[in-house]
Amino acid sequence: MVTGQVAEFSIPVAHEGPWRWARAKTDDNVLEFIWEVSVKSSDGEYHFGFSLFKFPGAAEGAGNLDELLKAGQASLWKIGPDGGGSVVEGAMVSAKADAGRVVIRLSDPASVRLLFGNRPTVAKVLTRTPDSSTRVE
Repeated sequence: MVTGQVAEFSIPVAHEGPWRWARAKTDDNVLEFIWEVSVKSSDGEYHFGFSLFKFPGAAEGAGNLDELLKAGQASLWKIGPDGGGSVVEGAMVSAKADAGRVVIRLSDPASVRLLFGNRPTVAKVLTRTPDSSTRVE
């Protein structure tokens, strides 16, 4: 759903839990989880949604989907030509669990206009867990 004020996407998750993150077998600085939406805007590619990196020294965590989402971050990223991203400051992005789904919400009108003002025809859903990785259009 996209309006002039809000963009909200609901992404089904295949796993019911319990969830584990910052796993001992995961290398440091690796992106373990991602539930994001990718959109090409008039000035480049953006991703917004949830991500969780395993940082050096992080203790392994476990819990339900809500707890996993609290352990990571919800952000808007501008993707550079090299594929790396930089966080867009001030964007209001949230991720919450709802009945076996991750609901990603972009709730500031300026960011909604930036990403959806030119009415892109495609938004890609990007997902990654330590056990799987998919891209859906």
